[in-house]
Amino acid sequence: MDAESIARFHARIAALHEQLDQLVADLERWEAGEDGSASAPARHAAPEKRESAWHCQETRLITQANLLAQVADAIIATDLDLRIRSWNPAAERIYGWSAVEAIGQPIGELIETHYAGISPKEVLRLLFASGSWSGEIEQRRRDGSFAPIQSSVSLLRNEAGAIVGTVAINRDISERRHTEWLLQAVNSRLEQAIVEAQRRAAELTRINEMHDLLQVCQNRAEAAEVIGLRLATIFPEHSGYLAVRQPGSPILDRLSQWGEQLPVSKVFAVEECWALRRGQLHVVGGAQGGPRCRYLAASNVAYACCLPLSVQGETYGVLHVAGASEPRSELVISVGDAIKLTLANIDLREALREQATHDPLTGLFNRRYLEVTLPRELHRIRREDGQLCVAMLDIDHFKHFNDRYGHEAGDALLREVAWLFRTRLRKSDIACRYGGEEFLLVLPGSTLADTTQRLEQICALVRVLQIDFHGRKLGPVSISVGIAAHTGDASAADLLHAADTALYAAKEAGRDRIVVVRGGGGGG
Repeated sequence: MDAESIARFHARIAALHEQLDQLVADLERWEAGEDGSASAPARHAAPEKRESAWHCQETRLITQANLLAQVADAIIATDLDLRIRSWNPAAERIYGWSAVEAIGQPIGELIETHYAGISPKEVLRLLFASGSWSGEIEQRRRDGSFAPIQSSVSLLRNEAGAIVGTVAINRDISERRHTEWLLQAVNSRLEQAIVEAQRRAAELTRINEMHDLLQVCQNRAEAAEVIGLRLATIFPEHSGYLAVRQPGSPILDRLSQWGEQLPVSKVFAVEECWALRRGQLHVVGGAQGGPRCRYLAASNVAYACCLPLSVQGETYGVLHVAGASEPRSELVISVGDAIKLTLANIDLREALREQATHDPLTGLFNRRYLEVTLPRELHRIRREDGQLCVAMLDIDHFKHFNDRYGHEAGDALLREVAWLFRTRLRKSDIACRYGGEEFLLVLPGSTLADTTQRLEQICALVRVLQIDFHGRKLGPVSISVGIAAHTGDASAADLLHAADTALYAAKEAGRDRIVVVRGGGGGG
């Protein structure tokens, strides 16, 4: 039932009351014979007619009252003095006052009303200007609490069209407000979840980008550069570093750093780090924060997360993230997982590469590496019009040494000779264990004269070499050397054959000497 219908309904009630009052007055005059027109029989019939009229009006009023009682909204009618003239059961239920208590009371004194963005005078002005007003208001109940109300107010007119008061239809919208609040809360949580999901997706994208780059890094130095660049985007509001350790070492070296420079030592021991000692994430700062690591004592950061990077019991290092706000532990762990797997893969690849290219006994390159490297070096020398020499060496009477002192002593001798090569050759030179007691040296950019001079120095050092084996000094030993210089278009096979021929000549000449071949292969 809308406001206009209610207004018409109340106008009809007022009209019925007027008609009823007029009818009663007419009946009373008729019974008294004051109208001068009624006959005696008619007057005797007056009580029956009056009763019928009363019954008809009463039935109509009861019907209208029942309709009002069924309405869920409060229907409140006032006169022009804004005194309450009608107060339905819904009004009793919403506000707490009975009709007996409310009717006759000034509505403004009975019910305190708060308007949003408009004054009561402005509401009355709009009401009398347009005939109606609607809006949301807050009204105080009998118990002192306020109820949100959707109010629709219309002017009340009689059948003649004269304004006789107002009628308001007020709906309690507490449940609707609560539902709206719940919807807003759900929407807010949904928006936060969307923002969080977008942030996590962006972080995951950056982590995956870092992971893809790390997968193609060939060594830790390359990985350090990638980590420093990418962690600055993953943790834009934090600073930090990555420290790693060599297998078996108790010392960690700072490999990479991003953000503000933290006052952290470049080198520190495992026992100085709580995360490494505990083997789990260590948080500094906040209510649940732990103690600072000793190497962080000079740092004044408010929060920090230290994560040990371990794979299958092998600790590769520690990831440290710090800043004015607490880093998110789950993000630190996700980044740490990507980094530690990369470090493990790099170390594994290096170990496999070491096994594939190095001799396990001496640590020198092996024959397989030589077969790949020598042709590449020859190609570079030809392109640069440079020089290259190859020297093949053999430990004299090695079989006799083994038979006399044992294979362990022989292995010790091989390691000592290899150590001489590593310490006496240039970084650009390549030393290989060619097989058994034979070694092969590739010396790029070295002339035949320079190569001969350097090999003579090595031969002299071998002659005075004493092997410390289980408290015994073993020796002396000597080596025979064959040297071949690259000339023309000599191939790797040509050079190796020439050096081998020179070595054979040195042995035939009595060993402990150097034989030089001036032309290596097909060109000379």
